[in-house]
Amino acid sequence: MLFLTNNKHIKKKLLILVSALTLNTAHASELTVTISWNPSEVKHGESSTLTWNSSNAATCELNDKPNAIRGTWVGNNRTNSLSSTLKCFDVNGSAISATAQLIVRKLPTATIKWEPSEIAHGESSLLTWHSTDATTCLMNGQSRATSGSWLAKNRVNSQSVSLKCTGVAGSSSTQTAELTVRKPPTVDIKWLPSEVAHGESAILSWSSTDATYCLINGQERAPNGNWLGKNRTSTQHVSLQCKGLAGESEVKTATLTVRKKPTVSIAWTPAEVAYGESATLTWHSEDATSCDVNGQPRSTSGSWVGSNRTSNQTTTITCTGLAGTSDAVVANLTVHQKPTLALSLSPKTACLNSPQSFSWISHNATNCHNATGEQIGLSGNRQIDTGFVQNGLTQLTCTGKGGTVTSSAEFNVITCHSQPTIERLKVFNNDVEVFSSDDVQPVSEISHPSILLSEPSLLTIELTTNENENTSCELNSSNTFSKTSNVHSISIMPAYLSEEITISCHSPTANSTTKKLIINATDLPLLSAVSTYLSQPLKVGITIEDNDYTDPYAGYRLSSYYSQIHNLFSRSELYEQSDVFNLTNLQTDQLAEYLINTSEAYFEPCGDLAEKQLVPPYTQCRYKNKIGNEPYYRWTSPAYSDNNGEFYTNHWHYEWRATAGISKAIKTLLKKHAQTVNCPAATTDKPSDYINELSTISTSFSFNIRCRAENVRKLIAEQVWQKWSNEAYLATLGSSWMAIQKSNVPHFIARANIVEDMLISTAYPNFDIYNANENSSYQLSDAFTMLTAGETANITCRTTEGETCYWRNTNEPFHVTNSTDLNHSVDTVLALNSSSNELYCDRNGCLNLALLANTLDQVTWNQNIRQFDWFLNGYCINNHVQTNNGPLDSQTDKEKMESFCADYWNLPPSNVSLQGWVELAKYNRNLMIKMRSLPLNQAYIIPLYLSLLNQ
Repeated sequence: MLFLTNNKHIKKKLLILVSALTLNTAHASELTVTISWNPSEVKHGESSTLTWNSSNAATCELNDKPNAIRGTWVGNNRTNSLSSTLKCFDVNGSAISATAQLIVRKLPTATIKWEPSEIAHGESSLLTWHSTDATTCLMNGQSRATSGSWLAKNRVNSQSVSLKCTGVAGSSSTQTAELTVRKPPTVDIKWLPSEVAHGESAILSWSSTDATYCLINGQERAPNGNWLGKNRTSTQHVSLQCKGLAGESEVKTATLTVRKKPTVSIAWTPAEVAYGESATLTWHSEDATSCDVNGQPRSTSGSWVGSNRTSNQTTTITCTGLAGTSDAVVANLTVHQKPTLALSLSPKTACLNSPQSFSWISHNATNCHNATGEQIGLSGNRQIDTGFVQNGLTQLTCTGKGGTVTSSAEFNVITCHSQPTIERLKVFNNDVEVFSSDDVQPVSEISHPSILLSEPSLLTIELTTNENENTSCELNSSNTFSKTSNVHSISIMPAYLSEEITISCHSPTANSTTKKLIINATDLPLLSAVSTYLSQPLKVGITIEDNDYTDPYAGYRLSSYYSQIHNLFSRSELYEQSDVFNLTNLQTDQLAEYLINTSEAYFEPCGDLAEKQLVPPYTQCRYKNKIGNEPYYRWTSPAYSDNNGEFYTNHWHYEWRATAGISKAIKTLLKKHAQTVNCPAATTDKPSDYINELSTISTSFSFNIRCRAENVRKLIAEQVWQKWSNEAYLATLGSSWMAIQKSNVPHFIARANIVEDMLISTAYPNFDIYNANENSSYQLSDAFTMLTAGETANITCRTTEGETCYWRNTNEPFHVTNSTDLNHSVDTVLALNSSSNELYCDRNGCLNLALLANTLDQVTWNQNIRQFDWFLNGYCINNHVQTNNGPLDSQTDKEKMESFCADYWNLPPSNVSLQGWVELAKYNRNLMIKMRSLPLNQAYIIPLYLSLLNQ
């Protein structure tokens, strides 16, 4: 700012002020510079920022190049140290400078090498290493100097050495030095396999390392190779040696052993013996490791003394060795049987002056003679003149290689009377005459509406014979008529809807007279019950309901686990005897549909409800998919359990009960539809899919029923039988003790036998019977132990060695009763009945079903309460008074059973338990009367009706 004034005094002061301002300005214009790196020291590749500033500078130069008087610059990826100089100038040309140093630390470098890098086995090599910018080094992980060398002597293996060094700026890359040590060759040679049978082939395989060529038995070969030796007939030794840059290998040998096919000999000494004598069986083999004699494992050579030989014996031996199995060699032992002699008189009591003859037949005899030594034939007949003797004795002796036998027979000669005759026959029902005839025919049929089974009639049969004081009459050869003069009478109750009885009257000195009566009875309550049963709807089972699933077997899924076996048994018998019940073709076809659909439903999954654990209570469903790698499907838990878990140890109870009933149904269907058809193989395990597949092939009802039944039979064999006989699989579940062949529970064994019976009787081609060398039905014998006494039989519980037979739990030790209970033995009886044999025989003997019927009639029936006892031998009849009222733990096994009998004394056995037993009533008319006296029940109405028909 410019001030103008003429005042001198003021001018002087202004000059002083300007001078002062000038001096202050000169002091404030001093030139300064600053420059720095931040940070001033970095590692190789890192960054640093250069900052510079100046004051009172007009211009600046950075490293001799014009630049701003102040500023910053980032130096990225610094690789070298750097010196930066800032030089600035003021307006007067004066200059000042400053320098900033940036130190860049470099990464270490490392080098390593072997000299020489390749040596022979046992030679030496020098390892040398060097580094820069390093503070430490690691060689194969071990600390070493940053530079150095090491002489490695007597090297026997190739070696790799790594070096990595570390410095301020970081670590070097890993450097590797390889030392190659040339080794002497190694060799290996072998035959594959090392042992073969005569005439078979083997591969000679050899290999080597560090070899340039090889010698096999002196012949040059490649270092590695294979050679097929065909048709080897003798043992062979082969040697191998290989050569390489480092020398020769050791010599190795491979031996091929050629085994000969076993040879065997066997003989009985002597080859012929008399009955009861001994013979020695001797066998010898060569080139064998094991032998089987009649299927039993034996040593490769040996002998055995067979004492007390009673029958011819054929002994077969085969031996197995490394080269295979020998041809079967047979040794026959001939046992000369004891002679047998059958001598008979006809008649044993002869009338005076009538011919008396005797006949004889012998076996295993070479000659026969009478009491006087007269030689007679080995068989024949002769007559004796009875007019000269009153009593006689005839005796014959026969001799053979097996010994001597003598037989004799006595006969009597008496004065004879005429044959008895039946002159009149009358039948009364509760004192009302319902039949009368003075001309008695060989067969008389009696029908009258008053003869009832529901309210048992009492029939009195009255006979009048010709006058003969020695005449007596019997009913069915067991019940004797009472007699007043020549009138004979007996009272009976009708037992069946139609029954044939035999009346025989005889005199000891004359031929008997026999007549037959057919008694027809009426049973309106039974017919009404049968009619009600036939009118019931078939589809009463469960329907699986789910939002994303439509049940193809709606109404066919049985919820009761008893129904699985008993309902299917009754329906199967109804279908099998459809003509007896006068079923129409439509009704018969509907029954077939019911049987096949109910059977298929067992194998049909319920969508994925099982996997989702959403199966309704008391419903059983197969899983849609197999679990993991398991070969079999799983089902939900059995109906008697509230636990719908995926699988557990008691599941066999349900599977065997259900499959037994299904097997009965399938057997019936296959027997009724026995035509030969070519059924297509199912492409899935879902029966509903198979139905759809069949619909595209044929619309024939019989064809479809047959094929569907065959498909279920296959599923039974694959998913039930094979599962429960596969011990290895069951062991993975901790359930190997439940295998069929290990079961000791009678009713489980019986159900398995029903399944087996179906597979055998319908000739399933792919069914592999467990232990097929035994009787195919041998296991059923394990379900019972027969105790016979007179005309009755008792079944006891079978146990394995060291075990006690607790059938349901330890509170019911049924073994104390020495008998089965009727509820659990019904499965055994059903299995026996399914065999269709009145005499069931297996390897342990025979069981007469009539004896079981007699047992129920004479022993099991409790006359006091007019019910069957809970046990076959009537145990509770004398043991139903409770003697210990304390806790069960304080009771003995016998006291527990007394408590059991006391609880159930007035309760009849389960109705379903009588299903099998009513079928036995056809063997015993008294039992049939007792069975009919019980209240009718739908559970067994069909087999009861068939038994009343004597079907």
